[in-house]
Amino acid sequence: MARKTLSRRSTEEQEQFVPLPWHDRFETCVNSSRLTLLAGDPGVGKSFFTRHLARKLSGLDPVVIYGSPVTDVLQLFCHQTLTASETGYCDGPLPTALKQNRFLIIEEFALIPVEVRDELLAVRSGETRLLNKINKEWLEIPEGFRCICVSNRENIRCRRGVEGLRALLSDFLIEVVPPPDLETVRRFLKHRFKGRPEKTVERVMELFERYRTVEGREDSEKNPLTYRAAEKLMTLLEAGLPEHEAVRVALVNQFILDEDLHTAQTLKHDISG
Repeated sequence: MARKTLSRRSTEEQEQFVPLPWHDRFETCVNSSRLTLLAGDPGVGKSFFTRHLARKLSGLDPVVIYGSPVTDVLQLFCHQTLTASETGYCDGPLPTALKQNRFLIIEEFALIPVEVRDELLAVRSGETRLLNKINKEWLEIPEGFRCICVSNRENIRCRRGVEGLRALLSDFLIEVVPPPDLETVRRFLKHRFKGRPEKTVERVMELFERYRTVEGREDSEKNPLTYRAAEKLMTLLEAGLPEHEAVRVALVNQFILDEDLHTAQTLKHDISG
């Protein structure tokens, strides 16, 4: 049943998958090193591709950790189990991935405290065993084991703990995902919405380009719309939402975290209506 589920998921992924230039580069990195880092802006396809790649190379679903500033070593190595009489422990993400020969994906890697990230050096290329610091069990490191770390570019550039992070990353192969250009977004839409009228795709691209930057703001390129925004706009239009409302929801409101940018985009939207 699990194999059938994975096969069905792989088929669904292939239907959505759009090859991009950085995909082959990062696959080469993963094949060449146990530790890799994929950094880039939100919404450029990092998480989707790392899961796709893990299944492609290992044939199994990856073990996934969602990092945060409170992630600790205990969470890396074990899960607590509570019963009426005692607290027990079972294998956490890292031992599970090693024992089952699955890839380990760590999301929001840069948010995890440096002392926890340092634990990954124990599984770098060349190492053959890892000591579980919680139960003192020695774990064999399979030759095919890989740890793929994912981070937003702004988080990885945070100055806090930069020296420790620099030393850690010297053991990683790193790929930085570039923001999508317009032609790449167009290819994505045509692939994701196969069979849709060409004029609909081109209209979405016209609107996407119009709202991608804000005139008069030199830093507006730091707030680009992504594949997700274009996909959401297309989805809302197909669902029958009027274009003016769909643009506000899918494009304008993506700038909500920057008051000035959001105000400028809202004004542009109101004038166009």
